[in-house]
Amino acid sequence: MENIAKHVMTGMIDRDPLDDLLNKMNMEYCPKLLGENDWPDGVKKEFATNLHKFMCILTEAGHKRVGRTQLYIPNEDLHDVEAAAKEKDQIQRLESIVIYWTRQIKELVTNQESQTGGDNTSPLDEIKHWTARHGNLRVLKNRLEDKSLQRIIEVLQKAQSSYHQGF
Repeated sequence: MENIAKHVMTGMIDRDPLDDLLNKMNMEYCPKLLGENDWPDGVKKEFATNLHKFMCILTEAGHKRVGRTQLYIPNEDLHDVEAAAKEKDQIQRLESIVIYWTRQIKELVTNQESQTGGDNTSPLDEIKHWTARHGNLRVLKNRLEDKSLQRIIEVLQKAQSSYHQGF
């Protein structure tokens, strides 16, 4: 019991396991696993594809609980746009992420209804809803302006990806 109190006071107990997992994946596991060079190429490519899919889902779930739409930005080496645009496996991974982003954005934009619903909705409830929606759209706008996200779009454009235009 004493250890628990000590961990609570020092902030060492995480409040939410989903947030903890998302943070650990982003800060520790993804960089380590994606940086692994001893695996056979086929294994590494398949693993990277599935890891990014998992991270898209995990990022969305972690942020959706607080009413935010967050786009997962993979930690891919895209400093050389020309070289990245020629890497077919990487382009396919980026395209699958852009497809996921497109679904998230369409879902956010088309969901115009108040979350409170019903006849008991007060004007204050509506104001809270639209204020929260505005905040979510602002967060999404900032994410879309992120340099890492813009680099992904630039690589897909250079690769003449058919998903670039739709996004």
